[in-house]
Amino acid sequence: MSSSDRSSRPALPVLALLSTLALAGCFRPMYAEPASGGPGLTEKMASVEVTPIAVGSRDARVAQQVRNNLQFALTGGGEAGTPAYTLSLDVRSNQSDLIVDAETNEPQVDAVTVSGEFTLTPVGSKTPVLTGKNYARKAYDRSLQRFAAVRAARDAENGAAEVLADAIKTRVAIYLATR
Repeated sequence: MSSSDRSSRPALPVLALLSTLALAGCFRPMYAEPASGGPGLTEKMASVEVTPIAVGSRDARVAQQVRNNLQFALTGGGEAGTPAYTLSLDVRSNQSDLIVDAETNEPQVDAVTVSGEFTLTPVGSKTPVLTGKNYARKAYDRSLQRFAAVRAARDAENGAAEVLADAIKTRVAIYLATR
């Protein structure tokens, strides 16, 4: 090893430390209170009103689960603020067989896919500022007992609805954090 190799090694950690310190001022946590004194992300998210789900559709129960989880995530369980945005949801649920027993031709593992389209619109405007699609999938063991199979499917739908609501909340939060 030459002496020039040894002398450059101590400089690498120093350079890494300097570059980290230079970038430290550029990072602001998403939920931090703004220095300008304006409303923080928590207040902005609490001002998003989730529109009611249309009753009567095949996926109304799952859509209501997504809406409930989303409302709780946006307000943190607290009281909603004065609506500044409305969030419209279109949720669909789909069930499919993943693993089928080759001898009996009975499904052993099923999956539930919950997909949702959303639109975020300022109150008083007809033009959406954010639209998107997300989906969540949960697999579950399908029992030969009817009640157990129905309950497992419902639990999988509820779990997928929670994941979907969290994904939508994150996309809305990212949008609101930049405004």
